[in-house]
Amino acid sequence: MHTQSQMPQFGSWESGARIPGSTQPYTAVLPWYEEVDFAELSAIAGHERQDYQTWYLKVMQTVDDLLREGNAIEFVTVRPAAYFAWLRDRPNTLEARRDYAKYLATASDAAAA
Repeated sequence: MHTQSQMPQFGSWESGARIPGSTQPYTAVLPWYEEVDFAELSAIAGHERQDYQTWYLKVMQTVDDLLREGNAIEFVTVRPAAYFAWLRDRPNTLEARRDYAKYLATASDAAAA
């Protein structure tokens, strides 16, 4: 079982920073799902049906790939109730989930300032 305390930690970085001479964002924002929330979040239409361990392994592969490319990673924890409230009248699409992760990253950046 993975808990938030086991969420990978990679230090701090400036969200949205860019690698000099590159048009690629330096920080990748990734949604993080706690195991206790995973079933509820994966039941949302549009989420691939899989178990938490399978999802976790896929995310860690993505993390490895992003780090190898020179990206920093910012994890944002997605909670079902907050996501559903934010989603309200929006369609639940991959783009909406990405927008929500960016929203959480921006909100956490503003809170840290």
